[in-house]
Amino acid sequence: MIIVELNGGLGNQMFQYAFARSIQLDTNSELFFDLNQFENKATDFFNTGKSIRRFELDSFNLKINFLKDAHRTFFPKSLFKRFILKFYKFLNIKSIVFESSTKHDASILKKIKHQTYFIGHWQSPKYFSKYKSILVQEFQFLLKFNRDIELENHIMNSNSVSIHIRRGDYVSNNEANKVHGISTLEYYKSATDLLNIKYNNICWYIFSDDIHWCRANFMWLQNIVFVSPNLLPSHYDMYLMSLCNHNIIANSTFSWWGAWLNQNENKTVIAPKNWYADLQLNSQSSDLIPTEWIRL
Repeated sequence: MIIVELNGGLGNQMFQYAFARSIQLDTNSELFFDLNQFENKATDFFNTGKSIRRFELDSFNLKINFLKDAHRTFFPKSLFKRFILKFYKFLNIKSIVFESSTKHDASILKKIKHQTYFIGHWQSPKYFSKYKSILVQEFQFLLKFNRDIELENHIMNSNSVSIHIRRGDYVSNNEANKVHGISTLEYYKSATDLLNIKYNNICWYIFSDDIHWCRANFMWLQNIVFVSPNLLPSHYDMYLMSLCNHNIIANSTFSWWGAWLNQNENKTVIAPKNWYADLQLNSQSSDLIPTEWIRL
């Protein structure tokens, strides 16, 4: 039995799901997801308390088994039960696996016991790239709302490039800014210059949690569409990004998945070299970006 803790926003949860699904396919194990972080209303790591993360994999038509009270079993409070857990681990019965690095762990399958509980973000396509065709089918967006069909058609019938600008808590929260930082205008100018050399008649689609800032700072581009935030579910923006021919992503798992789910065989995806402002974390980010993507 494999148990994976879900936490963070939609992009993080998709990484955790893809990681878990890959292990399930490799081992033919039962798979359960623990919603303890959401059920206990735990906040995001950099959260100020104003927003609480929620389960968002219901954006897709996934068959998910949920585990209840997982921590009571895997995180015993008494010394005796902790000893029992270590004994179970010695007998190859039960184990807890914490992610030790943001880099891909090639030995992950060797750490699996009869019952294994995984805690981490698991943000590397190396964990699941061999099952891409399965995951693309499973990550089919549920679009049961009043979609902007005119915008979708415009994206699919133009030489479309999505540009994602992540600001929000990356700007407003000092701790988040120290770890993540923000992708600079110089990065976006370099990325758009490169695509202008490769392709003609580009229509740029701007996605952001701060569209007003983008309107003030991206007017140097021609043929540009600002995709304004609306009352539709957030995964609709990810869906629209996946429809574009090419993608310029932010240091954000949200736009990472929009680009990864883009099925254009000739797509160009550009990602920032500085995925983290924290130098140590950034040095470990090489496994996050597929080798065919361009880092600037």
